[in-house]
Amino acid sequence: MTPDDLKALIDTYGTDLAKWPHDQRVAAALFRERSELAQDLFVKAEAFTALLKSPEPALPPQRRQTLVDSIMDRLDRGDAGEAGETSDDLPPPLSPRRRGGLGALLVGVIAGALVASALGGLDAGPRTSAAAELVFLDGGRLTVG
Repeated sequence: MTPDDLKALIDTYGTDLAKWPHDQRVAAALFRERSELAQDLFVKAEAFTALLKSPEPALPPQRRQTLVDSIMDRLDRGDAGEAGETSDDLPPPLSPRRRGGLGALLVGVIAGALVASALGGLDAGPRTSAAAELVFLDGGRLTVG
């Protein structure tokens, strides 16, 4: 077994030899016993695994809060475009009235598709018995089928 083979196996199966295929497990265990390089590969991989499993945030709390505040400030100012974009390149945000209208349109389209599907209006094949119930935001219900 070469160091490259061992690294590929560690990347694939992790450092717990019990999870490795038997023949490769035996070879890796022997290589680990006899090679400082192999031992070093296992130590580094175990440290990396421990880092990935650590519950600590990657940023210190104060730096994290500063970053969040910076992002929120940019959103409030309306200049949160992608790299290279300026706020002039972005379309204006939708007004609450237009967002509500688009939401109602989307609900209407979905409701229409459900009703048409339940009635078999979009399918020229044999009809089967189907039932559908729509529940509206105001609590009203529509049952078809």
